[in-house]
Amino acid sequence: MLKRTCLLLLLLSMLGMQAQQADHYWQWGWGSYGAGSVEDVARFDWSFVNFGNIADNEQTVAHLNAILRVNPNHRFVIRIWPTLGIGKLRNNRYQATLWDYFYRPEVKERIRGKIRHQYELLHKGLSNPEAIVGMTYLEEVPQHFTSSPFKSKITQAFMPWDMAPFEAEIRAELGHPFDISKEEDALWWGKKYCQYFNEMHQYMRSIAPNCKILYWQATYYNTLDRADKKLFDNGVLPFYIEDLLKEGNCDGIFGYPNNDQVWQKQTMDIVQKHNCLFFSQISTPAGMRLTGFSDTVDRAMVKHPGNLGTFVYVGDDENIHAWNMIPEFKGKTNVHIDDLQRWIGHRYQVGMPVVKQILKPQLYLGYDFRDKAPGDYATVSATLYNPRNKSWFGGNADETALKNVELELSGIPDGYILPPEANSPRVLRIETLGGEEVIEATWWLQKDKERDSFSPKQLQVAAQADGVEKTVQNAEGMQQSRSMNTEYTITRTGERWLMISGGSRGSNFHLELQALRRPVSYPRLTINNQEIVYRGSLGRGDKLLLYPGVKATLLTSGENRESDVSNRLDGLLNLPANAVLNVTYDDRDAPNFWLAPLLGFKLVDSSETQQADVQRKGGGDF
Repeated sequence: MLKRTCLLLLLLSMLGMQAQQADHYWQWGWGSYGAGSVEDVARFDWSFVNFGNIADNEQTVAHLNAILRVNPNHRFVIRIWPTLGIGKLRNNRYQATLWDYFYRPEVKERIRGKIRHQYELLHKGLSNPEAIVGMTYLEEVPQHFTSSPFKSKITQAFMPWDMAPFEAEIRAELGHPFDISKEEDALWWGKKYCQYFNEMHQYMRSIAPNCKILYWQATYYNTLDRADKKLFDNGVLPFYIEDLLKEGNCDGIFGYPNNDQVWQKQTMDIVQKHNCLFFSQISTPAGMRLTGFSDTVDRAMVKHPGNLGTFVYVGDDENIHAWNMIPEFKGKTNVHIDDLQRWIGHRYQVGMPVVKQILKPQLYLGYDFRDKAPGDYATVSATLYNPRNKSWFGGNADETALKNVELELSGIPDGYILPPEANSPRVLRIETLGGEEVIEATWWLQKDKERDSFSPKQLQVAAQADGVEKTVQNAEGMQQSRSMNTEYTITRTGERWLMISGGSRGSNFHLELQALRRPVSYPRLTINNQEIVYRGSLGRGDKLLLYPGVKATLLTSGENRESDVSNRLDGLLNLPANAVLNVTYDDRDAPNFWLAPLLGFKLVDSSETQQADVQRKGGGDF
């Protein structure tokens, strides 16, 4: 008896260990659907690679590697989409259908080849192949690859448009004409559907054995697992989910926490019955939720060992006064995708260490060691910029501030001294540096004697603050002008940024504005207190060149000559050299929610360009 008791206790202990090992709760964590800037996506734990929406090419690999450079711990879930361009039906945008797969022999291998290509492109191209943790086959199925014939209540026979081209083949397989209103034929449809997915999932597992494979069904649809639904009801697919969860097929399902009933009936009942994995989607648009945003998040974060995590779908709200709008954005216009992603990230403290690294203080140096004799002074200027924008911190300006800031002249080149009677201390202490603010410091180094060991790289300035990694900047050559954001990509109207103009120009400069993705109307730049407006439109690819005073030329895309458009210019351009400037861009166009390069901005300093040309020819000091 004692021996049996010990064996039973040992068995229970082993089962407990297995249960603990099988706990996948929040293994993926917080995810992004993948849209947004590199930095905004990288701060999440994982993101989708949405093939079908993005190209399966090296440009995508480069983008994903940029995300990994910002956050080496970021992970990816691949949405495999291998059906494009393989089908023959316009109804389906020429994507291969379920029936193409079974009745056109070449389609199976083409789909498999595309699956392998999309996976191996990332597995071989990513700096960290282990970052790939999961895959789905398409999304929101049975859409995209079937005609979704069970969307509406079935009351009579009809031939779905995706099955019609293969009516003869289907009749031959069934032994009679297909009749969707008959239980036998409807269940056969479900059997073929499950066969299709099981073969896809098995193939995906064969090439990526370490990836989780998840089935992503559209929220509208249910399976025969729903006790309160029956075959032929609206949206009931004719199969049981266990037919997809059999060992070797997929590991789990997608769930949508729309409200308590949907979440329980479509997701949790299945998860609890089959002990499978699941992930979910949290949507920001009020129209995509039946409850408030915080309630949706609470459901998605349910404590269950199969809960891998959730991803955030960020979209534009058509009704900004909806009752279940995120309160912080209710009634607001000109909301941008990064506003919402950053609010969510801060509200739920997603990737805040990554954010602090992204927004670490930035140092910009200006100096000139050329042609200095003993006794001469070399001016060293340092600008410390705190790039923390309150959008990253829930709109709280206090959180953007750097505390107990130190700016230090930490390295002086051999042969130079820092005369105390002409200088501030080497270490400057500032109690607070607010978000998007700068501080500037100047030291006058005196050349004491000629030294063979002299190198401009010995000049070093360092900055640190509470809770922030130390920033160090060394000189790179004999001379450098401070400059910051003199080339900048504008993504929306109302955008503002800081620029350090650099240089020692008189009138040897111009500004360039180039429309990148779409036309813009009446573009306006505000630089400190001066406004420059172009009373006209820039077509895609057009470049507007603004010169000192009231002068502008337009280089139309595809043409080689500039047209004088000074008569369409309002305002006077007067850009001081080596100055910190506040720049704002706006226009008359409707705000664009999605992140897209709108305009390229560039400050071109002709004098520095000429100097660089001379140095490249061997006449400079490098």
